[in-house]
Amino acid sequence: MARPLSPRVAAYAREAVISYHNIELEITRQLVSSLDEATGMITTTFDGGFTGYTGSGRFWLSNDGVVSNVGDGDYSTISTNISIPWDADPVPALDEYVVITSAYEDPTLEGKIYRIVGVDGGGFLRAARRLQVVAVSENRDTRE
Repeated sequence: MARPLSPRVAAYAREAVISYHNIELEITRQLVSSLDEATGMITTTFDGGFTGYTGSGRFWLSNDGVVSNVGDGDYSTISTNISIPWDADPVPALDEYVVITSAYEDPTLEGKIYRIVGVDGGGFLRAARRLQVVAVSENRDTRE
């Protein structure tokens, strides 16, 4: 039988994880698209009806990239992850969106939007909750 985790060990692990946070973020739920009558373009905005966790996080790429052969080309994929504190409330859900509001190390991340495609439980120490995300890319139909 596994021994319970010491509260002191858990607190130490959580403090250590938070020291690696490199972004400020906001988690929101729904995108709303509307037609701009003047330009004929579809614009996408957040509905503003739900704000989940707001605070610090860590943006990171995993090292377990996969190379796929498609036709004559090789395509490499890497998992993009965002970690938030274990006790972040409410717990994020699939298909919610992460908006990076500030990035300490890479200012080009500011304003980027990512969709949550996986929520990890946090591991044995329950120090951080890992969100696997994919970028929400601008395209000609949803440009603002």
